Amino acid sequence: MAYTYGTATYSGIILHYMKTAPSNIVLRSINSNVTASGHYGINGGFFYADPNKTVENWPVLSLTVNNDVPVGTLVYRDTGTYGSGWANVNYARGTVFYDGVSRALGVRVVSNADQISVTNRSNYWAQGGVSMSLQDETNWRNIAVTQQNLPNPDGVIQRAGLVYSSSGYIYLVMTASGEPGATAAQFRQAIKQTLGALDGVFLDSSGSAQMLSAEFRNAGDGRKVKTMVGIIS
Repeated sequence: MAYTYGTATYSGIILHYMKTAPSNIVLRSINSNVTASGHYGINGGFFYADPNKTVENWPVLSLTVNNDVPVGTLVYRDTGTYGSGWANVNYARGTVFYDGVSRALGVRVVSNADQISVTNRSNYWAQGGVSMSLQDETNWRNIAVTQQNLPNPDGVIQRAGLVYSSSGYIYLVMTASGEPGATAAQFRQAIKQTLGALDGVFLDSSGSAQMLSAEFRNAGDGRKVKTMVGIIS
């Protein structure tokens, strides 16, 4: 297996996670529920379910790029198409990136993929969300809610995130339907206390929080999502 599945519990919140090397990550446009996609992984960032368009044409609102190719159009350096995945639409937001050459892994607050500096633009990926700021207990909420417009921060809902540890592993992590939900603060704290994560981002949540692995599947509320953070098998 290219990942390790596990669970962790903190203060009643059960985290389900897939741990893998960042080189095993591929960002995908799936236009379906994650559990029906045929790919292992977790839901991606934010999107707009436009009732006037088919799911294939829903705009991607979070930066979602492999090797300078945004997932919404698969057109190299598509910098101008609204909702292609080239940009964090409307807000500069926390974005996890991996440089496949230098193996640098981190979070940058950016508006679009041009602002991410990597060694070779044909060998990286970047997934936008909302900053967790795991090393900043004083300012994390202001950053996430006021600056980056995290939806429903105080709702007790299912949540999803993408975080990384000091050992260089990526964790795809969520709380599952039918189990205790969490506020953003509770989810963040559970991740920090159990996974030893250095930093990461909140991904789309509520009914969009979905995961598929060999050991576990969670369909959220059954809705379709635009993108996912996939693991290469």
